[in-house]
Amino acid sequence: MKKIKKIVTVALVGTVLMGNIVYAKTFSDVTAKGDYQWIYSSLDKLSNQGVFGGYPDGTFKPKRAVSFLEIMQVIKNIKNPSTEEVQSARDTYKSEVEKYKIDSWAVDAVCYNLKNNTITAKTLQSANDKGFLKEKNKLYPDRNSVAVYFGRALKLNENGNRDLLKHSDANSIPDMTKGYLGSLVEANIFSSTGSNGKFNGSKYISRAEVASIADKALVYLENHNVEVKNIEDEKKVEVEDLISNRTEVEGVVDYIGHSNSVGTIGINSKTYSFDADTIKIVDSTGLYSGDFSVINKMQVRAVVNESEVIELYLLSMPVEVKNVNITGKVTSISSNGAEYTLNLQVLVSDSPNFTPGSTVNLNTGNSYKVDDILNISAEYKNSQLVDIKIK
Repeated sequence: MKKIKKIVTVALVGTVLMGNIVYAKTFSDVTAKGDYQWIYSSLDKLSNQGVFGGYPDGTFKPKRAVSFLEIMQVIKNIKNPSTEEVQSARDTYKSEVEKYKIDSWAVDAVCYNLKNNTITAKTLQSANDKGFLKEKNKLYPDRNSVAVYFGRALKLNENGNRDLLKHSDANSIPDMTKGYLGSLVEANIFSSTGSNGKFNGSKYISRAEVASIADKALVYLENHNVEVKNIEDEKKVEVEDLISNRTEVEGVVDYIGHSNSVGTIGINSKTYSFDADTIKIVDSTGLYSGDFSVINKMQVRAVVNESEVIELYLLSMPVEVKNVNITGKVTSISSNGAEYTLNLQVLVSDSPNFTPGSTVNLNTGNSYKVDDILNISAEYKNSQLVDIKIK
């Protein structure tokens, strides 16, 4: 099977980005007849021009999410500024950028995009405040934001033709994004229908998608003379405000399952939906290999947008849950309104974690007396008794 093999400038490789070091790379996961054949020719061109690189293990990782700083680097690469332009941007904005302790490989890209008016100082501050610049557990810009970044970078009309947008979820696209998206569709950079007929604006954007966008943006730039124009910062809605509905939830996965692409996941006894095709999984356990079932009972952090989990960070191994039965005597009682806290001395237990003579504290809405003998069944999870039933 034919594979892309180029001498490339490693310009976008996530955590292994290495500046301007040149490597010979074979992208084993992007082939002429594979699942990502639709970006094969684009990636061939981009690697020739030093816009996109791969990873040391020989892969391109097309499904991986693209970070805020990586988007800035791609835009700088496709705009291909002169040494003088980069130096001017650095002289003007380096002190502003250094406030956020941005990785050295991305400093020039961020400075250039500030100078180019792709972003503003307020955008950068908002990106920092909302977790886009964190080294660990960072948030990733969604399609709504990325469309605006590219629209600004290419100096497209912010009030583009919205009639060109044929996405079935067009009504959920923010107004700011719609304007630029109309112009991006007209420029043949974004699709008028999106993936499976949807724009999916609240979801992250993958390396494969950005490669396709970058290729089409290069074609646009080859045929258009793009001049820098000023953006009236105070009159603009900040791009990061487009993701204001996102929240984070951390806890143990109660259950997870999906039918085709439609999935449900329970975290801390609350149910959320997810799209099995687009959800971003960040695994620190080494267990996940595409099988959602292994996530059950793991400790996770979920990024939620309007009850849909769009990013899931796997934080620990599956939590072991054991059924526990305890017989104990009430030794003391305290109350707080209608709730009672019982101090229970363990008499008999089937768990080595609760030996006879040890004590257990229980909260209950029922009234008991000192010296009452209670039979308790519960689950022992994360060193705690949960789902307690008093008989």
